[in-house]
Amino acid sequence: MNKLAFVIPFVSREFSPDWEFHLRLLSDTVASINNQQDKDFKCYIVSGDELTGVELDHQILQVKYPYNRLPLRELSGYENRKDINVSLIETDYDIGKKVQYASQFAKKDGCTHVMKLDADDLVSNKLVSLIKSKNKSDNFFIQKGYVMGYGKNYVLQENILHGINGSTNIVAVEYLPQCDFESRDVRDFELFTHHHYLKQRLKDEHKASVLAIPFRSVIYVKHDIGLSQTVHLFNPYTVRGLAKLLLRGRRISRSLRKEFAIPIGKES
Repeated sequence: MNKLAFVIPFVSREFSPDWEFHLRLLSDTVASINNQQDKDFKCYIVSGDELTGVELDHQILQVKYPYNRLPLRELSGYENRKDINVSLIETDYDIGKKVQYASQFAKKDGCTHVMKLDADDLVSNKLVSLIKSKNKSDNFFIQKGYVMGYGKNYVLQENILHGINGSTNIVAVEYLPQCDFESRDVRDFELFTHHHYLKQRLKDEHKASVLAIPFRSVIYVKHDIGLSQTVHLFNPYTVRGLAKLLLRGRRISRSLRKEFAIPIGKES
């Protein structure tokens, strides 16, 4: 029977501009995972720091990460890229390596599928049940979800979520690569960070089955301390922001709050 592992590659305290806020986001994400209707899952938070205030137990585990984030000058495999964004390459290498590192523990614990989840995402409580009902070799992608401003009382429906959010793929462990964790080649750890291409990569390299999740299953929580393409979405005083709000906005209902364990924000 299938068992889903959520892997959260958490930001290092050294690189967090607001550590307490990042911990609050993480706690919200963990609460959302714990809200699953089916409790047969594991969650691995990859971090070398002390996670004060985050509730850990036999299902929500911290994987102590033994590697340091490396600067671009110590990395390779990116030289042929058209646009070299130093911060993005360093971050992607760090995130991708953390996900692959924790995936080893997921395999040992009997998990059949891995989902990389950022600490500013909330998940539908129906997700584990769905994965459990499918074939062991199936992979999944999330196309539809929501975007929510932190503390806001409404969401925007997003029909191309993978365009702005990296928590949109669920991979069967049999398709995860064997990694040399001493490697400094960014290509060795790009499976989950190149989330736009993961679905096609699984089909091309493995002829694997990749199924769409049939319901909106992730809320991307927009805030001001992370990299994002959605800064305009929650400004109704711009033409673009107002149009999106009118066309795709939805007030958070009791049922939606219950499904995603959305914390009650400052707005009412």
